[in-house]
Amino acid sequence: MKTTLLILSFALAQLSACLQNLVPNPGFELLSDTTATVSFELLNWFPPECGGTPDNLHALYNEVWAPKGVPDNIHGNQYPHSGNGYAGFGTWEEGYLTGEYAEVQLLDELVQDSTYIVSCWLNLAENSSYVTDKLSWLFSANEPSACNGDDTLFYASQSQITMLSLANLGFEDWVFFEGEFIAAGGEEYLILGDFTSIYDQTPVFIGNNAIPLYTYFYIDDVEVKPKYTTQVDQQSCVNFNVIVQSEMVLIETPLIGKISIFDSNGKLIVDSFPVSPGQNHMNLKNESEGIHLFLFNYDHGLSAKKVLILKV
Repeated sequence: MKTTLLILSFALAQLSACLQNLVPNPGFELLSDTTATVSFELLNWFPPECGGTPDNLHALYNEVWAPKGVPDNIHGNQYPHSGNGYAGFGTWEEGYLTGEYAEVQLLDELVQDSTYIVSCWLNLAENSSYVTDKLSWLFSANEPSACNGDDTLFYASQSQITMLSLANLGFEDWVFFEGEFIAAGGEEYLILGDFTSIYDQTPVFIGNNAIPLYTYFYIDDVEVKPKYTTQVDQQSCVNFNVIVQSEMVLIETPLIGKISIFDSNGKLIVDSFPVSPGQNHMNLKNESEGIHLFLFNYDHGLSAKKVLILKV
């Protein structure tokens, strides 16, 4: 059977304008592993040194490890706001001193005195017995690692955004949260979580006596965007071409970088294939049919194309 590659003439809408959203893998779709051997298997995202480890929940785990599946998982039942997956983190649990945090390195540093809009979709997991009322966004020029004695992030008081009224979240619907702040400049890391010490938290009981007694949120579609696009470098998106040559794919790039490829389920099938300026050849004859996402990572940028693989 011959493999024919058809190039679709569109790029991902969320990756337009040189990825105006500075958060890579914002919908928690792209997985670093599908074995579910560890709790956090996402590209780009990772737990900081302080605090507990969050979870990524994904439809690909339904047959591998059901507690991490979608929509049913160990924390409840919820379909993603978009795509096939989302992340989850606990903000409070009886008998524990620390919450769980999710960290990501932004695609570019924030610009001094520029205003940024941050947003996400949140849902309270239905197995939660209590609810807390805060989600903080901490932007840092360096990767935070220092802890205080309670294993709460030492930089908690420096978080730029704190979203309140999470106690009003329900189990059924995703709720949109948005805020804005002015960057000091040079911030490159983002950490999400409730940085409040357990001694200062006031969790509200919501009627579920199941053990453990805890608060757990699902999160999806995280965005950090400049409010005024003239405040950031508006260099043109770096274009790259994918050209069919029988069972080979010719990738033309103007810069040194790496190509990663994901199938339509978000599974990583080619990881960081190195490319140089000019023509680069790749063999994809063994790949399955369907739409595949080609990501071109280069210095301070990321471009994308969708490729439809049909076997005829």
